[in-house]
Amino acid sequence: MKRIVAVLSFLLLCGCLQSAAQESSQVGTSMANFLKIGVGPRATAMGDALVAMTDDASALYWNPGGLGHVRKNELLMQSTAWIGDTKLYFLGIVFPLGDFGTLGASVDYFTSGDMEETTIQQPDGTGRTFSTHDLALGVSYAKRLTDRFSVGVTVKYVSESLSRETAEAVAFDIGSVYTTSFLNEMKLGIALSNLGGSMKVDGPDLIVSHDVAPDVPTNKSVDASLATQSWDLPLTFRIGVGTFVYKTEASSLSLEAGVNDTRDFQPRYNLGSELTVRVVGEQKVMLRLGYKGNYDEEGLTAGGGIVVNLSGFDFKMDYGYASFSRLGNVHRYAVSILF
Repeated sequence: MKRIVAVLSFLLLCGCLQSAAQESSQVGTSMANFLKIGVGPRATAMGDALVAMTDDASALYWNPGGLGHVRKNELLMQSTAWIGDTKLYFLGIVFPLGDFGTLGASVDYFTSGDMEETTIQQPDGTGRTFSTHDLALGVSYAKRLTDRFSVGVTVKYVSESLSRETAEAVAFDIGSVYTTSFLNEMKLGIALSNLGGSMKVDGPDLIVSHDVAPDVPTNKSVDASLATQSWDLPLTFRIGVGTFVYKTEASSLSLEAGVNDTRDFQPRYNLGSELTVRVVGEQKVMLRLGYKGNYDEEGLTAGGGIVVNLSGFDFKMDYGYASFSRLGNVHRYAVSILF
């Protein structure tokens, strides 16, 4: 009976999330687009396909339902050299608490670094610099409702700043993972990310001096504020399936496929694979390969990682590569501590 309830709940949640994503589909109407930048070299090296088989701290980003499959406490620290000399940093921590469920927290920070300020009057530069900073702070909770079905939710605060102008909102991520009884216990995963309020830019640089009656010689200018519009967050619907092609104590090979559908673009398709070889004890080596379809510049992804045990702690070091064609290549580095 529990398995039937789990299956029906999964299908109902899948239908609701897909309907919400389709109804919210729009083009070019999103803010906080740094939320689309994938987290975790493991997932990104697998072509952003890690929705169903996510079982580490990167589930904080991809699918909070996957947190129910995390077995150890984990601290994940990632640095990404993004396009145009920008940087993305991610910090996530996860605590499995047995029958109570799994708790997690995350920090997602994007920065442009200092840029030279130019104006219409001074196109060669004013001598000043400015920067942009984007931030997402999240708290997550997941629980395995049955031995095959887990659900999770993330509540996060999102902010964007450009020079002295800022915008902020509160958003939610919800997701689930269902483990089947066939094809080596194939997993099905779905997630809806960035479901929340809109963002509106405000700040002191929007205050201008305006002459309400320029034809009157004695008229004085008054302070006015430029009007800005509210824009939605980049609502993202993901669905994926994954399983092991083979799995032994010494090695395993997993494959995953997924669909990534955002409100401001057509559906995109993701394929990924991971080969894991156990060297000695808990020491492991991983090789990953992926492909991203229907993206403007992205395509091939690859990477790898190692797990070593030192002083009773497992240290995992991962690297992810992604080709952005004319925009260059993106490199991601991460270190995880499992305890």
